[in-house]
Amino acid sequence: MRNFTLAEQDMTAINSIVSKLQKYPEINYEIDNDTINIQPTTDDGFLVWLTETDHGLTVGFEGWHAHLQLEEEEDALNLFALGLNEDCRLKVSRKGTSEYKWTPEMKDENGWSHIGTIWLLFFPFWKKNRDKYFTNTYIKTNS
Repeated sequence: MRNFTLAEQDMTAINSIVSKLQKYPEINYEIDNDTINIQPTTDDGFLVWLTETDHGLTVGFEGWHAHLQLEEEEDALNLFALGLNEDCRLKVSRKGTSEYKWTPEMKDENGWSHIGTIWLLFFPFWKKNRDKYFTNTYIKTNS
């Protein structure tokens, strides 16, 4: 795993993330072409990633993702940071051993609110459903 300097990247959103990550030296990240990945450091965490192209930005948490326009860079950066925050969790649903649905949730004064859900079109629907929650704690609420 290699940390890149800002001069090594052309993408503005990725530059912003790398710059902000300087405050969190414990966070390791990987940059591969137009994507930055932060792998979970525990079994209870989840992958957070951002891809930047000429057509827009995509922020993802494991199998879930959201597409944003280039003009929505601030929203994409906030969503990326949310994935690293303890006030965000990812509900992963499985049928048998196959993951098929991902739902990020954000904690607010009323509890947990769904952000959105993405699921596979084809999955073993006849198998027993199991849900598991994952949380990253890189950014503490009171930091």
